[in-house]
Amino acid sequence: MGLYSLVVFWFCGDLSKRISPFMLIPRKDCENDMQKCLVSKTKSTMDLVEVVAKRKGMWKSNNYYLGNVSRCKQLFEGVELMFCYPGISHVRHHEECSYLTILELYNKKYTKKFADEIW
Repeated sequence: MGLYSLVVFWFCGDLSKRISPFMLIPRKDCENDMQKCLVSKTKSTMDLVEVVAKRKGMWKSNNYYLGNVSRCKQLFEGVELMFCYPGISHVRHHEECSYLTILELYNKKYTKKFADEIW
């Protein structure tokens, strides 16, 4: 799942598949440790999105984005450049890069720096 999909699923879910927004799913509903770990990484990535949005002055609140795909798209478009890390072999790799890869790059390879701090 890419960053855009994560932002939309975090705030909106998917009505056609009867998936509630990820932000409303409690960790205790997870059946095993692997699911708990995935929920934790998802929350960590969305915390980073929130930090970037606040830094850019575009963060409203969780409720502002909840259930509104167009607002989620605006949020993604505002923060996506901060997650376009250099050194990836593909020219447009950031568009298909999974949120787990982004989290890994942020935490380990670039030691908690956003892309604008590296360029």
